[in-house]
Amino acid sequence: MLWAGIFGGLIAIESFASLRHGLETDFALPDRSAPADARSMRGLRARIRARVGGVPGRFRRLAAPSAPVDEVERLDLARRRARVLLDRWGVISPALLGRETKGLRWGETFRALRLMELAGEVSAGHYLDGLPGPQFAAPDAVQLLRNLGSDAPEARACWMDARDPASPATLGLTLLGLAPPARRSGGGLVLDGERVVLVTERGGTNLRIDPDATEDAVDRGLAALGRALDTRGARLEVRQIDGAPARATPHLAQLERAFVVNRDHRALILSPGRA
Repeated sequence: MLWAGIFGGLIAIESFASLRHGLETDFALPDRSAPADARSMRGLRARIRARVGGVPGRFRRLAAPSAPVDEVERLDLARRRARVLLDRWGVISPALLGRETKGLRWGETFRALRLMELAGEVSAGHYLDGLPGPQFAAPDAVQLLRNLGSDAPEARACWMDARDPASPATLGLTLLGLAPPARRSGGGLVLDGERVVLVTERGGTNLRIDPDATEDAVDRGLAALGRALDTRGARLEVRQIDGAPARATPHLAQLERAFVVNRDHRALILSPGRA
């Protein structure tokens, strides 16, 4: 309930140390025995202290924002929310808004964007293929999109969690390479330009590698996955690669260039350290 309140904007934390601790413990508290007198308020407080002991940082309840009382305030709130979305996405469409909190409704956002368009703050058009419905873009995003084709960008791979708002999972975009994974816990992908070269599923136990990607692209993708694991201090226990047992993969040499690879009777253990 505590972490749900934090991610729901109801509770504030004072330090990233609390968030790092939550990531390390999968946002769960240790299961410690309750005091004998747990039925009383005093016992309940002791039980809470025992459970949260060792969790760093301070937590503070945030005051619930008051609802706008008139149309002008509602429209101003919708404009402020639209600006946050523009800063986050660059381009806003109904499909992208659907990835945000349920409190953001397209009808209110669309009306605010239309007024912002009349004021010259945003522009409407068709900027990204594969996104149905109207699209609105900030001026810097429009300039960025115009510049994309002027110079060939340096080849760079990027790993992302399938649940990341920036992830192409479930967006229906036309991408090269592999199909993105489902947008759920345990899934991830590596984008190399506009190509999905790697997909991890089921917490990393399943790995898919684009068979049509170049060897350099696969190397970049594995290196990006290795950097992501190194950042989290994690490793992968891969049991299947491209639907076959991991120990029989033809990509073993590439894996060994990117990871420290250990074998057990049914999996390859990939640890960062080479990429």
